[in-house]
Amino acid sequence: MDSVLDVVGDALFTTSLQVLKKGGKFCTSGSAGGQKTELDFRTLYLKHITLYGSVLGTRKEFKQMLDAIAEGKIKPVIDRTFPLEEARDAQTYFEHAGKLGKIVLIP
Repeated sequence: MDSVLDVVGDALFTTSLQVLKKGGKFCTSGSAGGQKTELDFRTLYLKHITLYGSVLGTRKEFKQMLDAIAEGKIKPVIDRTFPLEEARDAQTYFEHAGKLGKIVLIP
């Protein structure tokens, strides 16, 4: 991977760094899976990884991202969808490990 945007935190941190190619970029913008993690600094310098922290940008950048998704330039990874009425079930599903992608509530 060229880049990883991590909004989960500890639960995927090590895996996210492992999948980055040499010279890759890692951006963290959340900690749904835990605020603290361990980091072996050798991973950063041996792979020349750049580490960023972000609040995910401006409204303009958000619109650019949505446009890129609409144009098919970016494909979000969706693990599972739930009807809005099943939000409680979606939250329970979210709390268990083993997901790959977003959980989406459909109004």
